[in-house]
Amino acid sequence: MTLCRPKRLAMRITVSLLLILPLLASGCAGGPEGEFPSLAKRPYEDQAPITAPEAIPAPSSLPAALSRQVTALASRTQNANSAFNALLPATRNTAQAARGSAQSSAGWVNAHIALSRLDRTRADGVAALSEMDVLITHQLDAELTGQSPRYSELMKAAQQRMTKIIAGQNNEIERLGQTIGL
Repeated sequence: MTLCRPKRLAMRITVSLLLILPLLASGCAGGPEGEFPSLAKRPYEDQAPITAPEAIPAPSSLPAALSRQVTALASRTQNANSAFNALLPATRNTAQAARGSAQSSAGWVNAHIALSRLDRTRADGVAALSEMDVLITHQLDAELTGQSPRYSELMKAAQQRMTKIIAGQNNEIERLGQTIGL
């Protein structure tokens, strides 16, 4: 009895395919003989090709207001980095002293506190980078709608410097975290 079901299924599939194949094949057949599409040029093929619009060169400097914003954000990141670098040697010493310490021991707790303080010193720099990202996003929107020249390229240079600073801090915090066993 169980052998009967697969045979019926196979028979149904075969019958279905035999009914569907002629329909599929009819779609491949061309129209009546002699009615092929013309190979003559179409009217649009004689027109000049479409070219990309000329790129408008990026300005060489930012307007004063935008320059002040970018400079202020970059300064905040740099100031936070100076505070970070000032606290870094003491944090490294504390982390080295806590290497291999048991969790909740005095050395381990002191190392975590020092690492938290170090991380907190860079908070304003990270916030400034976030604000720079938002500023560039708004600038790109204005450029895409034709409301502003392409200042975003000039702004991205400052953004990249800020990103590099924050990435270096992230790497240092990660190394120190590994030292104390985070």
